[in-house]
This record gives sequence, structure tokens and C-alpha cells, in this order.
Amino acid sequence: MGHAGEFTLAHAAHMVGQANEMRSRIDEVMRDPYGGTMLNAFQERFAHCLAQANPALAGRQNPMDLSEEASSLVMRGRLRFAVGDDVGTLTAFEDAIALDARAAALISNERGLALTSLGRDEEALEIYRRQLEHDPNNDGILYNIAVATARGQGVAAAQEYIARAQAALRPLVDGDTDARGPALYGIAGLEAITGNIDRALDLLTEALSIDGRPAVLLHRDPAWRELRANPRVQALLRGSTT
Repeated sequence: MGHAGEFTLAHAAHMVGQANEMRSRIDEVMRDPYGGTMLNAFQERFAHCLAQANPALAGRQNPMDLSEEASSLVMRGRLRFAVGDDVGTLTAFEDAIALDARAAALISNERGLALTSLGRDEEALEIYRRQLEHDPNNDGILYNIAVATARGQGVAAAQEYIARAQAALRPLVDGDTDARGPALYGIAGLEAITGNIDRALDLLTEALSIDGRPAVLLHRDPAWRELRANPRVQALLRGSTT
């Protein structure tokens, strides 16, 4: 989960995922990782999706001024992430980091989710813990640690981070801001991993009624892994694409 109110990559991934030509031609695009005409066109489209999802990011897709090769590999990984290719995501991200270590700070959330999806929870946790050192009250990082810990070590081991994530998210729920829907989504995920299924589904329904963008995270967020087949979740996912 990204920081509440910043579901920009998730929204962009959703938009890209809805583009049939990208789905049908993604392997063709990915054969040209360093910036051929077709890859550049898709990168421009993806950047446009990011900018549309959050105008504050317009023109800032490469805020660290990475090299052209590292930047292309970051985008390659994000495109792979958007279509659910976790191995391809990590390969591109690792190559980007090898070229420029600063890239790690740009891709920590997607990288962690890809690792968790592959069952590599401890590696994901190490990435999230490094993030937390620089931003100890970040609700998104706390959520990611809580979920990854619960998945890998059990709910009991995750209690500290569940409580910290809840404490960070609740003030956002009480406020009347754009962060309310994503914050409700986060609390719903925490209820899901602790086994409070009905409560989780009620909160999820409320969250998506306020802001539909977090729906795309249901496809990737490990908090919902077993519940994605639930009829209520399926109905919400269908509603988010109509």
C-alpha cells in the first residue's frame, strides 16, 4: 500500500491494465528495454497516467535524475508490475539499482509487493524497514510491514505494526480529505489479516464507495489474497471497472 492519498501508481496501473493494446503487445514492448520507439511511446503513456492520477507528479517521474538506462529499467519494471509479472518486475528493478543505487528509493513499494507476491516476505520486510527508518510514522509503510509480517510470521508477530498502522490511519479516516477512502482501505486490510472478515468487507465497501482507485490494489495486496474470491470482493472488483 502506498502512502494514503497517493494511489497514483495503483491508479496508473489500473489505467494501463485497461488498455487492451498494452496487454496484447507487452512482450513485444519489453524486448526493447533501453528505449526503442515503441517502448518510449508506452513510457510516455504511462507517465501521462501517473500525471493524470495525481497532478503533483506531472513531470516528476524521474525526480532523482537517473541515467537514461536506469530510468528505462525502472519504467520497464513498473510496466511489468502493472500486468502482474513479478519476476520480470524484480529483474528490471534489480538491474536499475545495479546501474544507479538511488533507484531503490523510487521503487520500494512495488518491489516489496512483488517480493511478497512471490513469498519472499523477509526480503520485502527488509525494504520496508529501511523505508521506515526515514519516515517512522508513514501509514503506508506501517501497513506494508504489518501485512508482510502477518503473512510471513503470523498475526501475533505483527501486532505492534498493526497497532501502529491503525493509529496512523485513523486520523485520516476521521478527516474530510482525499485520504479518507485510501485510509479506510488500509484499515479494511488490517481487519482482513486479523480475521475480522465481515468488518473488513464492510470497510472495503465503504472505502471504494468514497474512492474507487484503491480497487486495483485488491489484485496485488497480500492482505486480500484469500478473500479475492469472496463474492463481495468480486462484486466490488466488477463495479470498479464499469
